[in-house]
Order: sequence, then structure tokens, then C-alpha cells
Amino acid sequence: MNLRSLFYRIYRVNTKMKNIGFVFTVFILFTACSNKHTIVSTVFIDSLLLHYNNSTAINKAETELNFWKNRIQVPGPDFVNQLKYANQLIGRFHLSGNVNDIKLSDSILFKLANNFNNKESAPCMVLVRNSTLQHQFKQADSLLQIASLIGVKLYELNATSFDVQFELGNITIA
Repeated sequence: MNLRSLFYRIYRVNTKMKNIGFVFTVFILFTACSNKHTIVSTVFIDSLLLHYNNSTAINKAETELNFWKNRIQVPGPDFVNQLKYANQLIGRFHLSGNVNDIKLSDSILFKLANNFNNKESAPCMVLVRNSTLQHQFKQADSLLQIASLIGVKLYELNATSFDVQFELGNITIA
């Protein structure tokens, strides 16, 4: 048996299996959608929504976020307070899952890096972390290279480089 006929047989078997899987999935979806019994009563949902409160962790994060936001000096770049505020936004993202927090944090950090002409590595390293959170690994790699040119502690560089290279699939480099 030659390689071409083997490939064709494998392709036909995989195509048939995909078709069977597709038909089976469609069948399951239609039978699941036709089932009309309720899982949870609306009384329970309304009660949950009525009595729901933010957790203490979210309330504490909001307090910290407002504290750092109010400390930012508007006329010029305020390195420490803006960096802390951006980090608090990421902390709130971890608690709430609101993607807008990461986007706002990124915009603050990019402005901060530009204000200091990319001479501070801290905003770049935080942007690397934010990029990996958003699964933007190529951007994280380029930001990490910029941060390494600026100057970063060797341990921090190696640990972050491992994460980025591993996610890019460069296992041998990681």
C-alpha cells in the first residue's frame, strides 16, 4: 500500500467520523431544546438578584482603586500613583472578570511608558503580564524584549520569559 492510498483512507475515515459527530451534535441540541421543563424557578432567581451583595474582596478592591485614582496628579505623569492604579485595575479584573479593566490598565501603562520614553521597565513588565492575560503572547514577547533592553532583574526576566516562550510554543527556548 502506498502513502497516497493510506492518506486517502485516513482522510475518508476522519471525514465520516466528523460527519457522524456533527449529526450527533445537532441531534442532541434539538432534543435538548425541545425539553420544556424548568430547571430553576424564577422565584429563586429573583430572590438571588434581590439579596445579592458584592463580596468583601470586591468592596475592598473598589476602595483601593478609588484611593489610587484620587491620588493621581492630573497635570503631569505621576509614575507611582498611575502604576498602582493600573495594578488595582488588574486586581479588580481578577475578581470581577470585567475585560474593560484590563483595557483601561493597558492604556494607562502605554501612556506611562511613552511619558518616560521607555526608560522605565516597570510599565513594560506589567504590560507583559496583561498581554499574557489577554492571550496576546507575541505582543508580550516584544514587550519583554523592550523591558530587557531597558534593564530588568535577571530572575524576573527569566521567569517571565519562560511563561511567554512556553505559551508561544517555543519549548526549547523556554
